[in-house]
Amino acid sequence: KWSALYFLVAIAVVSIYRVFTSYSGRDLIKPTFIKSLQYGFLPLVVYTGTWTGWFLSKRGWDRQWSSNVFVSWWHYHSEMLGFHMGLTEKHSYQANPWSWLVMARPTSFFYQSPKGCSSKNCAQEVLAIGTPILWWIGTLAIAIAFGFFFHALATRRFDSSLTIVVMGITAGYLPWFFLQQRTVFTFYVVVFEPFMLLAIIYCAKILLDSSIKPGVSVTIVAGLIVLIFLNFIYFVPLFTGEVINYSDWLKRMWMSSWI
Repeated sequence: KWSALYFLVAIAVVSIYRVFTSYSGRDLIKPTFIKSLQYGFLPLVVYTGTWTGWFLSKRGWDRQWSSNVFVSWWHYHSEMLGFHMGLTEKHSYQANPWSWLVMARPTSFFYQSPKGCSSKNCAQEVLAIGTPILWWIGTLAIAIAFGFFFHALATRRFDSSLTIVVMGITAGYLPWFFLQQRTVFTFYVVVFEPFMLLAIIYCAKILLDSSIKPGVSVTIVAGLIVLIFLNFIYFVPLFTGEVINYSDWLKRMWMSSWI
C-alpha cells in the first residue's frame, strides 16, 4: 500500500529533525547520510524487492507493455496512480474523512432478512464499524494528544511517546483530507487505528499520573474499559453477521446514517 509512504515521510522528518537539533557543522554529515540511506535507499530496495515475482515473470500485468522491463514497471505504477486518483464514482457508503473518527457512516458489507430468529422479522448484517464508544473516546483522546503536542512545541519540551502518536495520526489520517473528490470509506481508519489506541493510552496515563486521587482515576479508567468491552459485546452480532430480531438490529442503529 502506497499509503505507507506517508508514514515513512513522517518518520523521516522527525528523525532528521532530531539529527539537526543534536548535531551541527561537520558532525551532521554522517548521521544525515545514514538517515538518507535508512529512509530513502533502503525502503526503495525493499519495495522493489517485493516486485521480484513480477520482474521474473512474463505474464504479470503490463509486464510486456514495453521491451524495457523498467519502462513497463513505471507504466504499471502510472496506471495505478491514475486509477486511484481518478476514483470518484459515487457510492452509497462512501464517507468523508471528517466523519471517520465518530463512525458516522460505516460500510455495510452484507445485509439480508433471513428466517430463523425468534421473531417474524429477522436481520443479518456485517457492518464494518469500530466499537462506537471506543472510537468516540478515541476522538477525544486524539484532540487532547494534539493539544499536549502543540503545547510541547511551544514550550520546547518534547515527549517522544506523544510524538509517535501525533506522527501516526497525521501520516495515516491527514492526507485523506486533500482527496475530497475521491471515493473513500470509513474502514480506511484501520491504517491509523493503532495510533488512536495509543492516544487513549497516553490520556489514561495522564489521568493516572494527575493530582486526582488514585482511587478515583483508576476507577474512571477501569470504568471506561468495562464500558468499551460491554459496547463491543453489544455490537458483536453486527461484526459477525449473526441472525437477530429486526427490532434488536434496529436498536443497534444508533445513527440513521448507519442504515
